[in-house]
Amino acid sequence: MTPMKQLFRAVKSVIDVAYFPRLFAQRAAYDKIEDWPTLVAEVCRPRGRHSIFANQYPSEIGAVCDLVRPMSPKVIVEIGTSRGGTLYLLSRLVQPGGMVISIDKPGEPGSVRPVMRTVYRSFGKKNGVQVVTLDRDSHASSTHAEIERLLAGRQIDFLFIDGDHSYDGVKADFVSYRRWVAPHGVIAMHDVAHPDTHHSIEVPRFWRELTAESFQHEAIVAFPGHSPGIGIIHNAGMPAVQKRAA
Repeated sequence: MTPMKQLFRAVKSVIDVAYFPRLFAQRAAYDKIEDWPTLVAEVCRPRGRHSIFANQYPSEIGAVCDLVRPMSPKVIVEIGTSRGGTLYLLSRLVQPGGMVISIDKPGEPGSVRPVMRTVYRSFGKKNGVQVVTLDRDSHASSTHAEIERLLAGRQIDFLFIDGDHSYDGVKADFVSYRRWVAPHGVIAMHDVAHPDTHHSIEVPRFWRELTAESFQHEAIVAFPGHSPGIGIIHNAGMPAVQKRAA
């Protein structure tokens, strides 16, 4: 991180303190919502810059939640924390006593600062859920080693990839983290349906290559040609991967 980015991050962190009570109040309000369609709609509703917000289409992320909830996942991993809305939903999907790990590269737009990290780690506490936020590059070998340590032999039931949107980046995340996904597990990646005119988002290119193989997958796209879409991979139908040390 450059000195200028460090300065901006420090200034933003100071500003975050003023919003600390509001963020906890927002989380408490979400905690009271039991109806899932209502919860998803609320978490996906923009409320200003200092808020818990999922930058997702409600019908897309809602369909993913409907798919994952019956699985009763014990371990969920998210790549790309941003403003914590999707992380909040994941903390509600995981079993009581389960774990959610969220990884976000420090210094990037939307990366997690200290106040936000404190709020995010409070998600699911009433159900004994452990939320771990990592300020790390998801591609780094040191991050892989930390994931190995945190999992402690457990497997990932649901993996959500929404971090590096370059072709090489999303492919690296898929290949690296799939080694820990349970045989029955599900892998999802955001932005699979962006048109090729979005040159900075190369997820669709990897998605097309990945799904050219014959295994169980689907794309959840609310508005074809307009909404980003979420791709779903059922790990059970894919060729086995070799489990190796991080």
